[in-house]
Amino acid sequence: MTNAIEAQAQKVRAAYAVTGSVNPEYEREFDMLSDMRRENMAQEFRAERGLPPTAETPYD
Repeated sequence: MTNAIEAQAQKVRAAYAVTGSVNPEYEREFDMLSDMRRENMAQEFRAERGLPPTAETPYD
């Protein structure tokens, strides 16, 4: 897991801790984390298979 993803995960946990429940800030931060993880998985998929950076993956 990259440092950026871990930092975003920390933001998600902190946003949840504010109310102890789902809230608008948590949802916003979680969406960003989800996008970051999906992009990372797509990059790993391409790298493992020797595909070009623009190749379609199951994560796109």
